[in-house]
Amino acid sequence: MIPSDPFDDGRASSSGRVASELVDSLSEHDKATLNDKRMVNDAIVEFDIKYNFALKSEVTRKMVTIFDPPFFRKLINCQKRMEDFAVLKHTDIFERDFVLMPVCHSMHWILLIVWNPSGVFGYGECQILTFNSLSEMAGVDAIAFELVKKLFLAEGEKRGIKVMESRVRPVQIKCPQQPNGTDCGLFVGQFADFFLDDLLTTVRLAIAGKLGGWFDPRVACERRHKLRALLKSLGK
Repeated sequence: MIPSDPFDDGRASSSGRVASELVDSLSEHDKATLNDKRMVNDAIVEFDIKYNFALKSEVTRKMVTIFDPPFFRKLINCQKRMEDFAVLKHTDIFERDFVLMPVCHSMHWILLIVWNPSGVFGYGECQILTFNSLSEMAGVDAIAFELVKKLFLAEGEKRGIKVMESRVRPVQIKCPQQPNGTDCGLFVGQFADFFLDDLLTTVRLAIAGKLGGWFDPRVACERRHKLRALLKSLGK
């Protein structure tokens, strides 16, 4: 699955059922990436984000489109002919206020949040926020921004409406930093959980550089232990 909301597919009528479906998709290899000093893989990042997303309010869920972790790699493979990017054939990326995208590039995870995708049509400003827990890997932010901007402009042009590249702006958010080289995927889950609690307020404050109350980096590092305990409690 690529863009998704677990509450829109007609199968998940409760967070418990969403959890069951996500857990059943995990393999022993996936779970092993939660061991200490290992980088979590796509499946764990997806489980982490979507499980917690399912627990948020209905109002929040209706504001957000979530892309699966493999999406960005498919985007890279099609970057020279973005108009042929068929993954979004049945998805309206302009429908909701936010697009949340976990990105893994050069063996490093970051979180990307697009606020107001319809800004490419001149309806306000489309802002692409990047959350990077390892400042020395800032190059990943730039690559992600350029590709996602290109995608949104190409998708906008398919509608036959004039798009405005000048309305798409990158915003690098100053955020908590990881103390090692392996916990980036855990920080992505922590960033997503943190922002989904109060998206509009938190994003506005982050863009303005006035966001306080960030989580302690140790909380993100300990997330792998909490995820292991969660999976055990869910019988996986």
